[in-house]
Amino acid sequence: MKKSRITLLRERFISAKENRKEPYFDTDEIDDLLESLEDEGDYDLYDEVLVLGMKLHPENTDLLIRKCRQLLIEDEIDKALALIRQIGEGGNPDLDVLELECYIYSSDYTKVIELTESLIARKVDYLDFVFECIAPALNDMEMFDEAIVYAEKGLRLFPESIILKEELCFSLENTEDFDRAITVCNELIDKKPYSFDEWFSLGRLYCYKGNYDSAIEAFDFALACDNDSIIELNMLLAYCLCKNGNFTRAIEIFKEALSDAVYKERVIALLADCYIKMNDLEAAYKLLKDTVNESPDTSLSIYIQLMGCCIEMERFDEAYEVLTKAHLVEPDSPELNFLQSYLSKDKKSGKELLTEMFEAMTEIIDLEDLLDMEDLLDTEEGESLMPKRAGKLKDSLFLTKSLAREYIKNKENSN
Repeated sequence: MKKSRITLLRERFISAKENRKEPYFDTDEIDDLLESLEDEGDYDLYDEVLVLGMKLHPENTDLLIRKCRQLLIEDEIDKALALIRQIGEGGNPDLDVLELECYIYSSDYTKVIELTESLIARKVDYLDFVFECIAPALNDMEMFDEAIVYAEKGLRLFPESIILKEELCFSLENTEDFDRAITVCNELIDKKPYSFDEWFSLGRLYCYKGNYDSAIEAFDFALACDNDSIIELNMLLAYCLCKNGNFTRAIEIFKEALSDAVYKERVIALLADCYIKMNDLEAAYKLLKDTVNESPDTSLSIYIQLMGCCIEMERFDEAYEVLTKAHLVEPDSPELNFLQSYLSKDKKSGKELLTEMFEAMTEIIDLEDLLDMEDLLDTEEGESLMPKRAGKLKDSLFLTKSLAREYIKNKENSN
C-alpha cells in the first residue's frame, strides 16, 4: 500500500533525527507536518518540527503565527504579543484573532473590544471569522457574560451565523438565563432540525427548569437524530423519567448504562432509588448487596442506601453490619466514628436505635458530598436517592453541567 505524503514526511524527519542529521523541508511540508501532528496531539514532535521550521524559514509568517500560538499556550502572553507586533502584517485574520486571544487569556476584555471595534471600522472582509473565533474563546475561558455581549454584537452584524448563536446559547446556559437560552436553542433547531447536539442542549435546558416532560421530548428527538446515543444523554433522560414517575423506562435505561465504568456507581445509586420508589425493596437490596460484595471499596453512598434498605426491611442486625463495613471503607470519617460511638453507648432497642441512628446520619453527614450530588438536578425540594426515612436532599445544577462537560470533552477527543 502506498504511504501517504504525511507519513513519508514524518518518517523523513524521524530518520534524520535518529541519524543526527538536519533535513530540509520547504514551508508547505513543514506546515502540513505540523498540522498533522497537531491533529494527532503529538505535541512533543510538534515542538521539534516547529523549531526546525523556524530555523529553516525564520521569516515565514505562518510559522511565526504558530510560534505565537505556542507562546500563548505556554502562558507567555507578553512574548506572544511582542512577536505579533514584530510580524506587523496588517490584515492577516489569523494574526488578528491571535492578538485578540492574547487579550482574552490576560483577561483584558477592554482590549478585546477596542481591537474588534477597530476591525469593524476598517471593514475587514474577515470580520465574521473573527467573531466566530473569539466568542468560543471567551466561553472557553468561562468569560460567559463577556461572551454573551460579544456574540450579540456579532449577531447584529451576522444574524445568520450558526456558530455565534450556538456560542450565545452556551453562555446563556452557563449564566443560568435558561428561558432566553431555550429561545435561542429553538432558533437553532429551526435551522438544523436534525441536529443531535441542538436537541440535546434543549433537553438540558428544560432539565434546569424542571420541565421534565419537555426535556424527555427533546431527548427523544435527539435519539431519533442519532441512534448511537451517548451515556450523558441517557443519564439525563433516565433522571427526567424518574422525576416524572416513569420508573419502568428509567430502569431499562439505567440497566443499559451499568456497563459504563465511569458512571457505574452513580447508575447503581439511581437504579436502586427507582426500585425503592416502586416499593421493590428486595430488588434494591439485591442490587446494592451485590455491589458491596463485588466491590467492598465502593462509595459510601452505596453503603448508606443499603443500610436504609435493611432498616426498611427490618433487617436490623444486617444494617449494623453494613454500618461496620462502611466504617472500614471510611475509617477516618468523623461522622461514622460518632455514629459508632453513639450506637455503643445507647441502650435502646435495636429497631428504635437503628432507625434513630440512620435519621441522625442523614442529618449530620453532608449528603451532597457523600452521594456525589453532581449527579442531581437543581430544584428547591429535590428528592433523595435515599429511602423515605432519609428525608430530603438539596439538589444542584451540576447534573446537566457535569454531563454536558463530559459529552463535550468526549466529543472533542473523538474529533
